[in-house]
Amino acid sequence: ALNKISEHMHYSTYHFSRIFTELTGMSPIRYITLRKLQYAIYDLSVGEMQEKFEDLLSKSLSTER
Repeated sequence: ALNKISEHMHYSTYHFSRIFTELTGMSPIRYITLRKLQYAIYDLSVGEMQEKFEDLLSKSLSTER
């Protein structure tokens, strides 16, 4: 992934990593890893909320009969 990003930016991987780290304070690999974790946490929280909503919906529909 890092190779593709650095190619897209027209930098070598080394120069891209150095510039990215200087600007953000973290390496590109660390940034990508943290973003993946953030997306995973979000997906889990949305999934849990959806399950709770579906449970509530099914309970309310079953009690309306």
